[in-house]
Amino acid sequence: MSYPALAAARETLNVQCYRSAMAPETFRTLCHRSDLKGWWQAGGHLGLFLVTGALVFVFWA
Repeated sequence: MSYPALAAARETLNVQCYRSAMAPETFRTLCHRSDLKGWWQAGGHLGLFLVTGALVFVFWA
């Protein structure tokens, strides 16, 4: 299969993306950072790793 050169492909490239209609105020409220939410998410991942590791250890032994 033969592809066009990258320089030629860039000239005709037309990316179609979809942007949902959202009020800027709503977007700003959804983008607020929260350390508490971050710790909950990280704790959930670490908890899953620990539970998975413990189960592997129990069933391997």
